[in-house]
Amino acid sequence: DYTPKILDILKEKKAPATFFVTGANIQNNIPLIRREYKEGHEIGNHTYTHPNLEVTSDNRERIELRSTRLLLESILGYSTLLFRPPYITDAEPTKLSQIRSLSVAHDEGFICVTSYIDPNDWEEDVTADTIVARAKAHMHDGNILLMHDAGGDRSQTIIALPKIIDYYRSQGFEFVTVSELMDKTRDQVMPKVHNQFQFTDKLDLIFFTLTFIWEHFLDGFFIVAIILIISRLLLIGLLAIIQRYKEKKKKFVAVNYQPKVSVIVPAFNEEVNAIRTVNYLLKSTYPDLEVIFV
Repeated sequence: DYTPKILDILKEKKAPATFFVTGANIQNNIPLIRREYKEGHEIGNHTYTHPNLEVTSDNRERIELRSTRLLLESILGYSTLLFRPPYITDAEPTKLSQIRSLSVAHDEGFICVTSYIDPNDWEEDVTADTIVARAKAHMHDGNILLMHDAGGDRSQTIIALPKIIDYYRSQGFEFVTVSELMDKTRDQVMPKVHNQFQFTDKLDLIFFTLTFIWEHFLDGFFIVAIILIISRLLLIGLLAIIQRYKEKKKKFVAVNYQPKVSVIVPAFNEEVNAIRTVNYLLKSTYPDLEVIFV
């Protein structure tokens, strides 16, 4: 919802960025990940489901990292060496559990990227002015500014981002990617995949693409179904109101409708009452009346 708008701002400001993406979001937004790469940005690994690596097992972390890397390689034809861990570990690690998760990523061949300038734009009810103020206050705390394009409502981030870019540039700062901070090129941190199993890579891409199309088809199908159901209920309600309105306006003309009437008189143990009832019925002036005496 928000990444395209952020990409538009970065393109307008000519400011490159490094996007650390989760595998789940890649799979649901294949055209978007291609746009990020095509417009010159770098892409890093941010695990597949964004778990807290301090409490997950080493094997779980390896699966998270490998799955996301496989997605990138299948879709883009390029891998990534950059990794940013979720949660507090993206700043300076202070506990052994945080260092352990970084060690696992290092063993998987990743370079761990952390940040010091964090305006906490992910907080609920935060305003764009607050995000800008925090970015200004921590301007000299490091050389990587962390902001988010997913994980919730990022409307305030979109408002704050161009203001932060303009302010930092007015203070003499230049915006570069993580690879440039490392004195590397994008191709060095996102190497092209040279795999002898090209057929399986193509199968992976076909599978991920079909999954992407199917999931979005289901989303659209259910939305259409819900719209049709609601429309049907509204139409029935509207027709009911129209019918009620017409019935109120309609004037009913009395007609001489006199159907045949049958009266059953029970006689068992009703000697006195039965005779009296029949006598009363015989006095009736109704034109088409029959008395059945049982």
